[in-house]
Amino acid sequence: MADFTYDWEYWIGPDGNLLYVSPSCKRISGYTPEEFIKDQDLLEKITHPDDKKLFIEHENDSSGTKTGGEIEFRIIRKDGEEIWISHNCQPVFNEDREFLGRRASNEDINERHLAVGKIEESEGQLRFITDNMTDVVGQINSEGIITYFSPSLKQFAGFNPSEVFGKSVYDLVHPADQEMVKGVIQQAIITRQPVTIEYRAKKADGSYLWVEAIGKAVYNADGDFESLIFNGRDINDRKKTEKELKQSEEKYRHV
Repeated sequence: MADFTYDWEYWIGPDGNLLYVSPSCKRISGYTPEEFIKDQDLLEKITHPDDKKLFIEHENDSSGTKTGGEIEFRIIRKDGEEIWISHNCQPVFNEDREFLGRRASNEDINERHLAVGKIEESEGQLRFITDNMTDVVGQINSEGIITYFSPSLKQFAGFNPSEVFGKSVYDLVHPADQEMVKGVIQQAIITRQPVTIEYRAKKADGSYLWVEAIGKAVYNADGDFESLIFNGRDINDRKKTEKELKQSEEKYRHV
Protein backbone atom coordinates (compact mmCIF):
# COMPACT_ATOMS: atom_id res chain seq x y z
CA MET A 1 0.00 0.00 0.00
CA ALA A 2 2.80 2.40 0.91
CA ASP A 3 4.38 1.86 -2.51
CA PHE A 4 1.31 3.40 -4.15
CA THR A 5 0.72 6.39 -1.87
CA TYR A 6 0.73 9.81 -3.50
CA ASP A 7 2.69 11.44 -0.69
CA TRP A 8 6.29 10.59 0.16
CA GLU A 9 6.15 8.04 2.98
CA TYR A 10 9.07 6.62 4.92
CA TRP A 11 9.96 4.70 8.08
CA ILE A 12 12.83 5.65 10.35
CA GLY A 13 14.09 2.83 12.60
CA PRO A 14 14.85 3.14 16.34
CA ASP A 15 18.51 3.82 15.49
CA GLY A 16 17.56 6.76 13.25
CA ASN A 17 18.29 5.00 9.98
CA LEU A 18 15.83 4.81 7.10
CA LEU A 19 14.20 1.40 6.74
CA TYR A 20 11.77 2.24 3.95
CA VAL A 21 11.09 5.06 1.48
CA SER A 22 8.08 5.07 -0.87
CA PRO A 23 8.57 5.51 -4.64
CA SER A 24 6.62 8.80 -4.56
CA CYS A 25 9.74 10.45 -3.12
CA LYS A 26 11.01 10.72 -6.68
CA ARG A 27 7.90 12.64 -7.84
CA ILE A 28 8.40 15.19 -5.06
CA SER A 29 12.18 15.40 -4.66
CA GLY A 30 13.57 13.98 -7.90
CA TYR A 31 15.58 11.41 -5.92
CA THR A 32 14.84 7.67 -5.85
CA PRO A 33 14.18 5.55 -2.75
CA GLU A 34 17.53 3.86 -3.33
CA GLU A 35 19.34 7.19 -3.19
CA PHE A 36 17.74 8.02 0.17
CA ILE A 37 18.55 4.59 1.61
CA LYS A 38 22.13 4.81 0.36
CA ASP A 39 22.64 8.34 1.74
CA GLN A 40 20.86 8.45 5.09
CA ASP A 41 21.42 12.22 5.40
CA LEU A 42 20.11 13.06 1.94
CA LEU A 43 16.88 14.73 3.16
CA GLU A 44 18.89 17.00 5.44
CA LYS A 45 21.30 17.75 2.62
CA ILE A 46 18.55 18.85 0.22
CA THR A 47 16.76 20.93 2.86
CA HIS A 48 16.91 24.63 2.03
CA PRO A 49 19.78 26.31 3.96
CA ASP A 50 17.37 28.78 5.59
CA ASP A 51 15.18 25.91 6.89
CA LYS A 52 17.92 23.45 7.85
CA LYS A 53 18.00 24.53 11.51
CA LEU A 54 14.25 24.00 11.80
CA PHE A 55 14.49 20.54 10.25
CA ILE A 56 17.43 19.43 12.43
CA GLU A 57 15.74 20.66 15.61
CA HIS A 58 12.58 18.78 14.67
CA GLU A 59 14.50 15.58 13.95
CA ASN A 60 16.49 15.77 17.19
CA ASP A 61 13.40 16.50 19.24
CA SER A 62 11.28 13.77 17.62
CA SER A 63 13.95 11.08 17.90
CA GLY A 64 15.05 12.10 21.38
CA THR A 65 11.55 12.18 22.89
CA LYS A 66 10.14 9.39 20.71
CA THR A 67 7.29 11.68 19.66
CA GLY A 68 6.05 13.14 16.40
CA GLY A 69 5.17 16.53 15.03
CA GLU A 70 4.55 18.66 11.98
CA ILE A 71 6.68 21.26 10.21
CA GLU A 72 6.73 22.96 6.82
CA PHE A 73 10.03 23.62 5.10
CA ARG A 74 11.66 23.94 1.71
CA ILE A 75 13.75 21.40 -0.13
CA ILE A 76 15.84 21.75 -3.26
CA ARG A 77 14.87 19.11 -5.78
CA LYS A 78 17.39 17.17 -7.81
CA ASP A 79 16.65 19.43 -10.79
CA GLY A 80 17.42 22.51 -8.67
CA GLU A 81 13.83 23.64 -8.15
CA GLU A 82 12.98 24.93 -4.69
CA ILE A 83 9.66 23.66 -3.31
CA TRP A 84 7.74 23.66 -0.02
CA ILE A 85 6.79 20.40 1.68
CA SER A 86 4.68 19.63 4.71
CA HIS A 87 6.28 17.01 6.97
CA ASN A 88 4.56 15.08 9.72
CA CYS A 89 5.73 12.07 11.68
CA GLN A 90 4.59 9.91 14.57
CA PRO A 91 6.15 7.18 16.71
CA VAL A 92 5.51 3.49 16.01
CA PHE A 93 5.17 0.93 18.83
CA ASN A 94 4.42 -2.79 18.81
CA GLU A 95 1.90 -4.56 21.05
CA ASP A 96 4.48 -4.69 23.84
CA ARG A 97 5.00 -0.92 23.60
CA GLU A 98 8.45 -1.43 22.17
CA PHE A 99 9.57 1.59 20.15
CA LEU A 100 9.97 0.66 16.47
CA GLY A 101 10.89 4.07 15.14
CA ARG A 102 8.90 6.76 13.39
CA ARG A 103 6.57 6.75 10.42
CA ALA A 104 6.85 9.98 8.40
CA SER A 105 5.11 11.58 5.45
CA ASN A 106 6.09 14.49 3.21
CA GLU A 107 3.48 16.31 1.12
CA ASP A 108 4.22 18.70 -1.74
CA ILE A 109 2.48 21.99 -0.77
CA ASN A 110 4.36 24.26 -3.14
CA GLU A 111 1.28 25.38 -5.09
CA ARG A 112 -0.52 26.20 -1.86
CA HIS A 113 2.40 28.29 -0.63
CA LEU A 114 2.62 30.13 -3.94
CA ALA A 115 -1.12 30.83 -3.80
CA VAL A 116 -0.84 32.14 -0.22
CA GLY A 117 2.06 34.33 -1.27
CA LYS A 118 0.03 35.83 -4.11
CA ILE A 119 -2.92 36.43 -1.79
CA GLU A 120 -0.70 38.15 0.77
CA GLU A 121 0.85 40.28 -1.98
CA SER A 122 -2.61 41.27 -3.23
CA GLU A 123 -3.79 42.05 0.30
CA GLY A 124 -0.69 44.17 0.84
CA GLN A 125 -1.38 46.12 -2.34
CA LEU A 126 -5.01 46.58 -1.32
CA ARG A 127 -3.98 47.82 2.15
CA PHE A 128 -1.55 50.26 0.55
CA ILE A 129 -4.28 51.62 -1.71
CA THR A 130 -6.94 51.95 1.02
CA ASP A 131 -4.43 53.47 3.45
CA ASN A 132 -3.48 56.20 0.99
CA MET A 133 -6.66 56.95 -0.92
CA THR A 134 -8.55 60.23 -0.42
CA ASP A 135 -11.96 58.60 -0.86
CA VAL A 136 -13.31 56.34 1.87
CA VAL A 137 -14.35 52.70 1.64
CA GLY A 138 -16.80 51.35 4.19
CA GLN A 139 -18.86 48.27 4.96
CA ILE A 140 -22.07 47.80 6.92
CA ASN A 141 -23.82 44.58 7.90
CA SER A 142 -27.48 43.64 7.44
CA GLU A 143 -28.44 45.75 10.47
CA GLY A 144 -26.68 48.87 9.23
CA ILE A 145 -23.82 48.49 11.70
CA ILE A 146 -20.42 49.70 10.53
CA THR A 147 -17.95 46.81 10.26
CA TYR A 148 -15.18 48.52 8.29
CA PHE A 149 -13.89 51.94 7.27
CA SER A 150 -10.66 52.64 5.46
CA PRO A 151 -7.98 54.70 7.29
CA SER A 152 -8.75 57.60 4.95
CA LEU A 153 -11.84 58.28 7.10
CA LYS A 154 -9.58 60.33 9.39
CA GLN A 155 -8.66 62.76 6.62
CA PHE A 156 -12.14 62.59 5.12
CA ALA A 157 -14.29 63.27 8.20
CA GLY A 158 -11.95 63.54 11.19
CA PHE A 159 -12.87 60.15 12.69
CA ASN A 160 -10.48 57.29 13.33
CA PRO A 161 -12.06 54.09 11.95
CA SER A 162 -12.02 52.57 15.46
CA GLU A 163 -14.28 55.39 16.67
CA VAL A 164 -17.14 54.35 14.41
CA PHE A 165 -16.81 50.54 14.40
CA GLY A 166 -19.97 48.95 15.80
CA LYS A 167 -22.06 52.11 15.39
CA SER A 168 -25.07 52.54 13.12
CA VAL A 169 -24.19 54.09 9.78
CA TYR A 170 -27.20 56.37 10.21
CA ASP A 171 -25.45 58.06 13.15
CA LEU A 172 -23.12 59.55 10.53
CA VAL A 173 -25.91 60.72 8.24
CA HIS A 174 -27.66 64.11 8.48
CA PRO A 175 -31.12 63.59 10.09
CA ALA A 176 -32.85 65.07 7.05
CA ASP A 177 -31.12 62.52 4.74
CA GLN A 178 -31.52 59.36 6.82
CA GLU A 179 -34.77 58.13 5.24
CA MET A 180 -33.37 58.70 1.77
CA VAL A 181 -30.20 56.73 2.63
CA LYS A 182 -32.28 53.87 4.10
CA GLY A 183 -34.35 53.73 0.92
CA VAL A 184 -31.31 53.57 -1.33
CA ILE A 185 -29.76 50.79 0.79
CA GLN A 186 -32.98 48.79 0.49
CA GLN A 187 -32.93 49.40 -3.25
CA ALA A 188 -29.38 48.00 -3.46
CA ILE A 189 -30.41 44.89 -1.51
CA ILE A 190 -33.56 44.22 -3.53
CA THR A 191 -32.25 44.96 -7.03
CA ARG A 192 -28.73 43.57 -6.40
CA GLN A 193 -27.46 46.43 -8.53
CA PRO A 194 -24.97 49.20 -7.64
CA VAL A 195 -26.60 52.40 -6.37
CA THR A 196 -25.42 56.00 -6.22
CA ILE A 197 -26.54 58.60 -3.71
CA GLU A 198 -25.64 62.11 -2.57
CA TYR A 199 -26.17 62.93 1.11
CA ARG A 200 -24.70 64.87 4.00
CA ALA A 201 -22.29 62.98 6.27
CA LYS A 202 -21.38 63.96 9.79
CA LYS A 203 -17.79 64.99 10.61
CA ALA A 204 -15.99 64.59 13.90
CA ASP A 205 -16.37 68.29 14.68
CA GLY A 206 -20.16 68.06 14.34
CA SER A 207 -20.39 69.75 10.95
CA TYR A 208 -21.57 68.03 7.77
CA LEU A 209 -20.12 67.57 4.31
CA TRP A 210 -21.74 66.46 1.09
CA VAL A 211 -20.77 62.96 -0.03
CA GLU A 212 -21.38 61.03 -3.21
CA ALA A 213 -21.46 57.31 -2.39
CA ILE A 214 -21.62 54.27 -4.63
CA GLY A 215 -22.76 51.10 -2.87
CA LYS A 216 -23.18 47.44 -3.76
CA ALA A 217 -24.82 44.65 -1.80
CA VAL A 218 -22.83 41.47 -1.11
CA TYR A 219 -24.47 38.07 -0.65
CA ASN A 220 -23.29 34.80 0.91
CA ALA A 221 -23.18 31.39 -0.74
CA ASP A 222 -26.84 30.80 0.12
CA GLY A 223 -27.88 33.99 -1.63
CA ASP A 224 -28.67 35.87 1.58
CA PHE A 225 -27.70 39.52 1.97
CA GLU A 226 -24.51 39.79 4.00
CA SER A 227 -23.21 43.34 3.79
CA LEU A 228 -23.12 46.56 1.79
CA ILE A 229 -19.78 47.88 0.58
CA PHE A 230 -19.59 51.52 -0.45
CA ASN A 231 -17.15 54.11 -1.69
CA GLY A 232 -17.61 57.73 -0.57
CA ARG A 233 -16.28 60.88 -2.25
CA ASP A 234 -16.22 64.43 -0.89
CA ILE A 235 -18.36 66.63 -3.18
CA ASN A 236 -18.69 69.54 -0.76
CA ASP A 237 -16.96 72.02 -3.12
CA ARG A 238 -19.10 70.89 -6.02
CA LYS A 239 -22.27 71.37 -4.00
CA LYS A 240 -21.10 74.80 -2.91
CA THR A 241 -20.45 75.80 -6.53
CA GLU A 242 -23.86 74.45 -7.61
CA LYS A 243 -25.53 76.46 -4.86
CA GLU A 244 -23.71 79.66 -5.85
CA LEU A 245 -24.66 79.16 -9.52
CA LYS A 246 -28.28 78.62 -8.58
CA GLN A 247 -28.31 81.77 -6.44
CA SER A 248 -26.71 83.70 -9.28
CA GLU A 249 -29.33 82.45 -11.75
CA GLU A 250 -32.11 83.40 -9.34
CA LYS A 251 -30.61 86.85 -8.91
CA TYR A 252 -30.43 87.58 -12.63
CA ARG A 253 -33.85 86.09 -13.22
CA HIS A 254 -35.36 88.83 -11.08
CA VAL A 255 -33.40 91.68 -12.58
